[in-house]
Amino acid sequence: MKIKILSIIILILVFCATGPVFAQNATVNQIYDGTKNFAQAMAEALPLNSSLGLNWSDAYIGKLIGKPPHFGVGASAGFTTVNADAVHDLLGYFSVMLPASLNDLIPLPAYTGELRLGGFGIPFDIGFKAGYLPSLDLGGGTELNYFQIGGDFRYGILEDKGLIPGLSVGFGAYHLTGGIGADLPDQVFGLDTIKIDIENSRGDFTWQSTTLELKAQISKKLLFITPYLGLGANYAWTSAGFAVKGKVASQGEYAKTIHLLETEGLTGIKYEAQKELSSEIKTSGLGFRVFGGFAFNIMAVKIDLTGMADPLHKVFGASLGLRFQL
Repeated sequence: MKIKILSIIILILVFCATGPVFAQNATVNQIYDGTKNFAQAMAEALPLNSSLGLNWSDAYIGKLIGKPPHFGVGASAGFTTVNADAVHDLLGYFSVMLPASLNDLIPLPAYTGELRLGGFGIPFDIGFKAGYLPSLDLGGGTELNYFQIGGDFRYGILEDKGLIPGLSVGFGAYHLTGGIGADLPDQVFGLDTIKIDIENSRGDFTWQSTTLELKAQISKKLLFITPYLGLGANYAWTSAGFAVKGKVASQGEYAKTIHLLETEGLTGIKYEAQKELSSEIKTSGLGFRVFGGFAFNIMAVKIDLTGMADPLHKVFGASLGLRFQL
């Protein structure tokens, strides 16, 4: 419960806007370029963010059927970084301003509840995780949504015994969705020779990722501390974008507006008169992460401190985990 409360506090600090400001009168071209940069930033950040949770110190926890049976339950909370410029640029075009303290570094928070069960027969264990925040009201008409679910399978190659460390290899599958919604001031966006006006608008900025990962981990229990180190390679399918809904109207006919969008190469912008202006960019690609840290072992209670990084995309993160494990 303490971890969940801490996570919610982090989420509020990160995403709470400073209040309404005047619209910047951006062009649709700027918005589309900003959306592509935002989607690229999320494609680089989300695979690492989705891997938060289930990073337990023990490379392999043992068999479920035994004396004692080996299983564990707990929770983790933490963050990974995302490109600050890309986020500020897109939100700024819609007059959503984040606190000045987030100008250089934006942490993307996450939390999960976790369950891991030892295997039987062959040396393996399986883990499950999930985290959920349903439309958390941050005040000022701003809401945050967050959902994550995933699992992994680890096969124990070496058992942590004597001078021999524990070593496992495995794979994981993770899915997350998130978004921030905010009431917006009236917007005026330039498009060639016309303007697109949006009144009484609501903006939703969303992201999504599905990640498959191969990983390996080594660990060694030393009295009350278990240090560990892991490597992971992943392939992720991500999407990110915006949808601004309200009284959407252009100063030209609907057909002319659509034609101008096509002429300007903005077919990725969806325009619906009197309904919305939106765009979603999808991408996929390979990623890599290194993770590690140490756990404090207090009888059956484990406290994990984990650091993680994707050196290819220059993003990093950290998490704190607490669990009961036999």
